[in-house]
Amino acid sequence: MLKKYADNKKLKNENFHNKISVIFETFIQDLPKAKLSQYLAYEKIKRNKNLVNIEEPVFSLFASGMSYENITNTIKSIYKKEVSNAWISSITDKLLPEIEKWKSQKIENSYPILYIDGMFFNVKENGVFVKKSLYLILAIDWQGNKKVLGFWIKNSKSASNWLDVFSELKTRGLQDVLIISCDNLSGISQAIEAVFPQTDVQKCVVHQIRNSLSKVSYKHKKDFAQDMKSIYQAINQESATQNLDEFAKKWGQKYPLIIKSWYQTSLN
Repeated sequence: MLKKYADNKKLKNENFHNKISVIFETFIQDLPKAKLSQYLAYEKIKRNKNLVNIEEPVFSLFASGMSYENITNTIKSIYKKEVSNAWISSITDKLLPEIEKWKSQKIENSYPILYIDGMFFNVKENGVFVKKSLYLILAIDWQGNKKVLGFWIKNSKSASNWLDVFSELKTRGLQDVLIISCDNLSGISQAIEAVFPQTDVQKCVVHQIRNSLSKVSYKHKKDFAQDMKSIYQAINQESATQNLDEFAKKWGQKYPLIIKSWYQTSLN
């Protein structure tokens, strides 16, 4: 009877642990990638008895988007020790040479397509928050693999200095690109023409539509949006050009700048 009780208890324990394992694995799988990297870094910090070998988990927390203040609070809650933001900064600064090395690495001499995209965020400079934009260039190689070629931080008010960006890529080994897909950023078409004159430039039609509609009065938006479809849903270039001319006749007096931007985009 005692053996039966012990066997039943062992079975219950095994079932309990199996259930916990399933729950834990499900929890890990359901975590967003950023949260998962924070969780794993947190667990790695907890397993340390002191502050040695702390760099790797600090890097992981920092890379997942956690602020210096939150990292210091995490370390304080585990070790009961005060660490400063400057101390965390001294660790993360060790990444800078690796970042610069990555940004200057040699790249392939040709790619079929490059995508340029960006995101906007606020950063604190001299006690004041200012808007910045982070632009990233993603390449697709001839085998279909993706590769980030670099990133550049600019003032959001201007997308100038694209000539420097493309010249940098050429210095790193890039000689030929078939297609560059990008937004209608200030100065970008001229820079591409100067550095890669044989490259076709494809502007993002979604951003073109959004930018156009943002400048149209509410009472015109429905008709304006419907008329725009005749341009970007045309069956060929000739039809698109004809429809754009009709579009310009109808809306040109009210929205000349929008019409001008559509003609500029159609040339690319």
